[in-house]
Amino acid sequence: MTPIDSKGYLAAEKAVKTTFGKQPIPVRGGGSIPICSILEKELGIKIVFMGFGLDNDNLHSPNEKYNIENYYKGIETIPYFHKYLWNNNLCEYPETVSDLEYHFEFIEKSLIRVLPKDSKPTLV
Repeated sequence: MTPIDSKGYLAAEKAVKTTFGKQPIPVRGGGSIPICSILEKELGIKIVFMGFGLDNDNLHSPNEKYNIENYYKGIETIPYFHKYLWNNNLCEYPETVSDLEYHFEFIEKSLIRVLPKDSKPTLV
C-alpha cells in the first residue's frame, strides 16, 4: 500500500484535485492486481492506484456501471499525475534511456512469468 505522504501519492492527489476540483479522500480498497506486489518488490517502488469509479458503480456485479464522465476525468487526470510527479521534482527522470528500457524489460519479463505457460503475452 502506498503511504499518503509518498511522492507518488502526493502527485496523484494533486492531479485528482486539479481535474475534479475537490480534495480526494484516500481509501484503502481494491487494487488486488497480483503483479503489483512483484513490481513493488523488484523495482523498489510503491504503486499508486487511482480509481475513478463511484461506490454505487457495483463493480464486478451483474448490474455494474461506470459513469462516462468519470472515464473522461480519469483520462484527463493521468497526464497531470505525470506532470506533477516529474515536473515538480517529486521524482527523478531515469538517468539514461537504458535505465528506462531496463524497467520496461523487467515489467515484460514479469508479465511473462505470471502468465500460464501455454498462453502468449499480447499488448492491449
